Amino acid sequence: MEDMESRDVKRLSRWMSESTVFWVPPRDPVVGGRRVLALLRAIFAAYKTFHWEVREIYPVAESRCVYIHETTGTLAKDGAPY
Repeated sequence: MEDMESRDVKRLSRWMSESTVFWVPPRDPVVGGRRVLALLRAIFAAYKTFHWEVREIYPVAESRCVYIHETTGTLAKDGAPY
């Protein structure tokens, strides 16, 4: 999660491929590295601070996993807690 907390989209791009899926319920999953990075840019712009804490990791293949995380932070607009 260190890369995620860096908020550096270039740094995060090394984790992406066209088969990357990023799901933020209740919205539909976002598929594709470029689309995921665009979503992350929007998320990073909306929050002044953001902390990701991984709660569970489920391996699904040799180089793939699903993870469950909890996020906390503050909104960029007014500093209200997230």
